[in-house]
Amino acid sequence: MSFSKVNRSQLPSLPTIEKRISGVQNALFKWESVCSNEMLTFLDSHAKSIGVPKEVMFFPLLTTVASLMGTSTCIEINKKWREPALLWLVPASKKGANKSGALNLLSGAIQEIEEMLAEKDDDDTDNEEDRQRQLLIDHF
Repeated sequence: MSFSKVNRSQLPSLPTIEKRISGVQNALFKWESVCSNEMLTFLDSHAKSIGVPKEVMFFPLLTTVASLMGTSTCIEINKKWREPALLWLVPASKKGANKSGALNLLSGAIQEIEEMLAEKDDDDTDNEEDRQRQLLIDHF
């Protein structure tokens, strides 16, 4: 059924939508369930260094890690279920929340790694596999 055929009276009201958005924005995130103490320390220090909440660092960090794992890496959920380590992220927050600062910090680190790989490739041009290594993170 297309959206144009939906009875408009069945759609949630604006106050209901605003309540749902507020609920999501105020949801508690249990950091201990997804991060070690070392990772929390890393996130806290880097987030504070650019003046953002650790959530602004955490989610771009997930895509960075997926990029570092490479497109041929698969995550085995169970013996019958495997998924590639591909993760796309769209950071959404208010204007001026320094989303770009977090992305620049992480992409800068990736660029340094790429430069080190390029230097190694220049030193060792006999190995085709090494020459083809490249990491990629794009953001706008």
